[in-house]
Amino acid sequence: MAAADPDCHLRDLRAAIGRGDFPSWTVQIQVMPFADAAGYRFNPFDLTKVWPHGDYPPIAIGKITLNRNPEPGTGNREPPHRRWRFPGRGVSQMPGSDRQRFLRYCGASTRCASRGRADHGQ
Repeated sequence: MAAADPDCHLRDLRAAIGRGDFPSWTVQIQVMPFADAAGYRFNPFDLTKVWPHGDYPPIAIGKITLNRNPEPGTGNREPPHRRWRFPGRGVSQMPGSDRQRFLRYCGASTRCASRGRADHGQ
């Protein structure tokens, strides 16, 4: 479906929000005390591993709900080609952080390129 119509998911999302069927997600975190990290059975910063919920149960911290569609020209949405920059931040010591920044940039470049723009994240 996406190959024939690459915007089908976006159109479905906008239609659902328009009819009041707001998608939502529960936001949860897991907290590991710093002292536990050194002696844990695997590297807790290894992104290929999942912390067992029995050791560190998820804590619900909120809910994200998409309750309105962005309106063009109102400035209430972020351009998809924006680079994610944080003042005073260089390369992170956490490999996942840099990987996420890279993936966001690649995703933004792909979205811009698919719409015929030439800026590719500029």
